[in-house]
Amino acid sequence: MWFLAGPVPGSGPTAERTCIVPDGKTLFFPLVNAFSGWTDGDPQEARTASAQRDIVATTYDVGNATDLSVTVDGRVLNGLIKYEESVPFRLILPADNLFGLPAGTLVYPTVDAGHYALLDPLPPGVHELHFTGTLPSGFSVDVTYHLVVEQ
Repeated sequence: MWFLAGPVPGSGPTAERTCIVPDGKTLFFPLVNAFSGWTDGDPQEARTASAQRDIVATTYDVGNATDLSVTVDGRVLNGLIKYEESVPFRLILPADNLFGLPAGTLVYPTVDAGHYALLDPLPPGVHELHFTGTLPSGFSVDVTYHLVVEQ
């Protein structure tokens, strides 16, 4: 399996990337997703997985995303997109993390929810993968990958 990413938080809703993918790899990627986790200093009432799920559901409303689409080489692919919720997990932040928190900060419990796609391996050659999604807040994602599948 080969994992692809959406836009980096804080970079805006669009991304365009080129990626070399080994032959035979299934592609997995989020169209739109959100996560939430508890750290020291957050309210104690938010220290449960259930509370973190509520934050994801109410703040981001990922379950009600619209305009979800996946195209490969200009062809719309249907039936690939699934809504998933993670099990609670631990996140230990590295130095220079996106949140500006100290290295080693434990974020737990952390949960994720989103619309994801699992794409069968593409044949060797050059391909364009494009995916979109919009959250009820108006935040949208528009990502294009120029994929080179090696033989």
